[in-house]
Amino acid sequence: MAAVSRPLDDVRQLISLLKKPPHTDDEADTALRAAAAERPIEEVAELINSFRPGADASVEREAPHQEPPPRPFGPQSPASPDQDAPKAAAIPTGAPPPPSSAPAVGRPAPEAAPATAGAARVPALRSVLRWPAAAALLMIGVIHLPTDITAARSGNTAAYASMGIAAICLILACLLPLHDPVWVWALGAAAAVATAVVHAVGARFTSVHLLRDSLGSSFTGATTLAVLCAVVTAGLAVAVLLRKSDSGQQPTRPE
Repeated sequence: MAAVSRPLDDVRQLISLLKKPPHTDDEADTALRAAAAERPIEEVAELINSFRPGADASVEREAPHQEPPPRPFGPQSPASPDQDAPKAAAIPTGAPPPPSSAPAVGRPAPEAAPATAGAARVPALRSVLRWPAAAALLMIGVIHLPTDITAARSGNTAAYASMGIAAICLILACLLPLHDPVWVWALGAAAAVATAVVHAVGARFTSVHLLRDSLGSSFTGATTLAVLCAVVTAGLAVAVLLRKSDSGQQPTRPE
């Protein structure tokens, strides 16, 4: 009963004496059981751990892991060499250096992808008015198609002008429905205005007739039809360009 009422240190010392000769281990076990019967679980576990083989080696426990103190917010003083020493020691010898976001010295920075392919292709307006404008340009080109190539070879200025108007208007008539950026509309307006001006200037001279060696000479009113188509084309082109300019000047609404 002495093992039950004695303090824990006395019980530990008593059991240590009972383990020595002339006493036997059975006596020490009996005293340990008697002490464990009336004591809390914590004291029983401490007694058992103190008499376990290799208990001295397990006395030293690991110190609790201490987190580094938080760094103060704001500008910091330059770190001393003693503070940088643990960081340098934490990197194992032979390990590859940590990746750095800054480009290496002497190595050219990666160039941006060439934007010529995307920048060269101007976005199309896809206006509905491109269809009537293309039809008017097609009509102007057909009216000015030459019927006598020899007239152009002979150095006839009117034949050259008619062939130039036909080529430009037919190209624009094919390009406008497929891809109608701003520059195509601007070229269409310029070609239409140039056609109307050339016919207006040619009407002042009776000796100059642009449609003399073209398909327009086969029916009456070809000049009037060509000028009318030129006016329609110029009007449509100006309307589309003004609408594009107004939409580009509108302020962007905040999301």
